[in-house]
Amino acid sequence: MIDEDIKTLLGPLVQGHVHPLRRPQRDPSTPEELPVIVYTYVGDDWNTADTLCGPGLHDIRVQIDCYAEHYRDARNLAFAVADAMTSTGNLMSMQPFPDDDEKIYRWLVEMSVWRNDRDDIPAWIPPLSRRK
Repeated sequence: MIDEDIKTLLGPLVQGHVHPLRRPQRDPSTPEELPVIVYTYVGDDWNTADTLCGPGLHDIRVQIDCYAEHYRDARNLAFAVADAMTSTGNLMSMQPFPDDDEKIYRWLVEMSVWRNDRDDIPAWIPPLSRRK
């Protein structure tokens, strides 16, 4: 379910080009469809203590890589991703990385996303620090 939530939030930013773990393989004779977003789960932590929201909050660290042909486009996409994801989590870091082999640009966005696992259908909820 988390994958569908990420794709729903970020898909409109890149015409649906959102993929887990890595960019899709392609025929080298065809140009890559850019921009593209790749997301990876890099860690998680269970908070089993009772909280203001109840028990069972799951803190998931997600790395979101934003690829584009130009530096400015990758940076703007990273900021748009951070804006879209702040409804579900906290921004941990953002940083650029050139991809010299492919001559494209990548910005990394790392998010800490809280998920409530009490229900059969996972519901994304904002972190406690953002609740009013």
